[in-house]
Amino acid sequence: MMTDITERVRVDEARERFIGILGHDLRSPLAAIQMGVEILADLPKTDATILERVGRSAKRMEAMIRDLLDFTRGQLGDGIPVSPRPCDLGRLATDVLAEIQQANPARVMGLRRTGDLRGQWDPDRIEQVLSNLLGNAVAHGTGPIDLAVRDSGEAVVMTVHSEGAPIPKPKLATLFEPFSGVAAGSSGLGLGLFIASEIVRAHQGTLAVSSAAGEGTTFTIRWPRRQTSEVPAVLPD
Repeated sequence: MMTDITERVRVDEARERFIGILGHDLRSPLAAIQMGVEILADLPKTDATILERVGRSAKRMEAMIRDLLDFTRGQLGDGIPVSPRPCDLGRLATDVLAEIQQANPARVMGLRRTGDLRGQWDPDRIEQVLSNLLGNAVAHGTGPIDLAVRDSGEAVVMTVHSEGAPIPKPKLATLFEPFSGVAAGSSGLGLGLFIASEIVRAHQGTLAVSSAAGEGTTFTIRWPRRQTSEVPAVLPD
């Protein structure tokens, strides 16, 4: 038993050291690039266009590093860590949708909020989930994007709906698996939906998707207002 405990401690220490080194070695040069972009923000218009591209690339790189670190934590540890604290999912949804709308002014987006939307969650992680789902709706859907957040008693339910071609049934079965979302020309790692599902799981919630011709695609998340000490083994429907 002592041998097993010692080995477990050794593995845990190696895991944390690996994650720390990975995060530091990847983020340090990126931080230097982002700082340079900020310093050179007042360049003439011709140069500013190039600088803007560098800035966008740096943001994509930052998102990929975050996803890679989250994936590593999920695979080597006990899942993605969350820090629940009091928050209002209605306000959070409003802020995230406004940010996505600003980046995509040509798309029509709507938000419906119903009932008491307060509870104990990790707002930073929920923003990550919602940004991912809305970003997917922008990238793969057509027409208006509808976000709804409603009171469901012991939980708050979020839905993200978009029109467009349905997700093929074979792909639906593996949609929340790592790397399943990689497509030709994609700038991501294909980890977004997997990480989203892991964050929902860490909140002891459920994440499900339905997609059919003529009905569009809808992602539905159930966020329990409070988490218990036990996480269900199977969450998505």
